[in-house]
Amino acid sequence: MDPNSSYRLAVRVGAYVKLTDDGGREYCKACSIPRILDRDSTNWNDLLLEIATEIKLSSKEKLRVTYWDNLSRSYEEIDSDHKLLRAIDMYWNIRRLSVQVRVIKKTTMMMTMILAGWRACLVFYREAPMPQPTKLLHNLHLRLTHPL
Repeated sequence: MDPNSSYRLAVRVGAYVKLTDDGGREYCKACSIPRILDRDSTNWNDLLLEIATEIKLSSKEKLRVTYWDNLSRSYEEIDSDHKLLRAIDMYWNIRRLSVQVRVIKKTTMMMTMILAGWRACLVFYREAPMPQPTKLLHNLHLRLTHPL
């Protein structure tokens, strides 16, 4: 590993309830996973797989990784190589990137996408001329249950 391109990665996994493949639940304590990595060879998918293996992630769950963005002053999600490199660059002067990992259900993300579709539908109806409330609710119900 080239000392000029190495950095420390501090991974903090929050406590969570693991959903086992047989339908059970298991409490998992919070943990820290320290790593020393090479900036030039860091790959987002490999890093995500390494964290998932370390905490023994079940097939019903996925990871959500965030870091503190100094520019926007908020936690930003890392979900690609580009965003990972942006986060590394932001903290390059101290050569240490701290990330927070949340374990979430895979179905939660699907539900969020579905709800996002409903929200778009509601916005669409709100921007249209306002019909009578009962007609609006009927149209909205048809739109949500029959998307075609």
